[in-house]
Order: sequence, then C-alpha cells, then structure tokens
Amino acid sequence: MNGLSGISSEGLTWVVDAVSDCVRELEIAMLMQPQMQSHFANALGRCYQLEFLDMSGNNHVDDMLIGQMMRNTVQSEEENENRPFYRGLQLLHTAKIGGTQISNMNLANLVKIAPNIEHLELTRCVHLSDIGVMELLRLHGKTLKFLDINYIPDLKYAFFDELRNNYPDLLIRRLQHYETDKKDTGLRVPRRLIEKKKKKKKKKGGKKKKR
Repeated sequence: MNGLSGISSEGLTWVVDAVSDCVRELEIAMLMQPQMQSHFANALGRCYQLEFLDMSGNNHVDDMLIGQMMRNTVQSEEENENRPFYRGLQLLHTAKIGGTQISNMNLANLVKIAPNIEHLELTRCVHLSDIGVMELLRLHGKTLKFLDINYIPDLKYAFFDELRNNYPDLLIRRLQHYETDKKDTGLRVPRRLIEKKKKKKKKKGGKKKKR
C-alpha cells in the first residue's frame, strides 16, 4: 500500500482491522496526504502477528501514533502484578518510521509496546533529539541491533562518538556528509571554470590606414 494517495486514516483502519489476526508484514509508507494521520494506530496495535512495519514518510503521523497503540492493553493474569501487558506488537522486529512527527516524549514507549524490535529507522524525524535517542537506548540498547538516525538536525558529531563508545555492538547508519544546505539539490556535476579573456584596449594614435 506504499504511496496510496487516495486512502485516509479511517479507511486504513478498516483494512488493518480486516487482517489484524494474520498480517506479518505491513508496508504503508509515503502516505503523505493530510487525511492520513495517527488514528489508524489503534487497529495497528491489534496486529498480533506483525513482524515488519514500514510507515516511513507519513509526515502527518505524530505522537498520537504511540498513544493509540498503547490503548490495546491487557492486564496481567497474575493478581499481584498490575503492570499492563501490551499484546499487539510482541513479534515486531523491524520498524521504519522515518519522516514522521514522533518526538522524544513517546519514542521510548515504542519499545515498551514492541519489546523485540531489532531494526529501527528514524530518518528525518526532526522532532527527536539526543535526549530521546539516549533514553531509547537506555531501555532497549541490549536488544537493538540496527539504528538509522540520519537527517536529525539536533544530533551532532560528539553525540555519535558517544554512541560508538557506549554501544559498540550497535550498527548505526549515518551518512558522512548529511549536513547540507536546504537549497542544495544534491547534484555533483564537475564543471570547468572558463575565465573570459579581457579584450585589449586599442591604443590611441595608431598607424593610419592607407587609402
């Protein structure tokens, strides 16, 4: 369903609900229409068999995404334990949510809902900062194997050095030259600069032309 521009969050809810008991891979990336917001995530939290989720580029999806998923809670059967058990995304190992409006406030809650995520892509999640990423890794650093945090303006070189030192086994994807001007088109065509030769001024009082 990637790039399906005619669907809304309400319509997607119907589709996800219809397959929630059996779907293992869900690709709903690049749904950039304004009517595609976070409301469908309540149904997403009921996808008990989901292993792979790609919703990158859905730039109208915000923190409500995690809040809606957390509505799908089941209390533990043990009488002495009141901690809620998030049933829906226990099998999820890969989540691509780059380009969404998720922030530090709810990023850590994602791994509480889906505690077995090993591959997480947060590319272009511009509302995240080093605080949110470090909190995520504090809770989930031992399980996470791959993290993509490209194009997050708040993350600087010193932060990446800290990550490498504290989490040497974590594979972090970060482009070496990603801090570019917004007006930069990315084109890299070599051109040879040609200097125009200055025209020599004619000397006054030169030889007269013969008639």
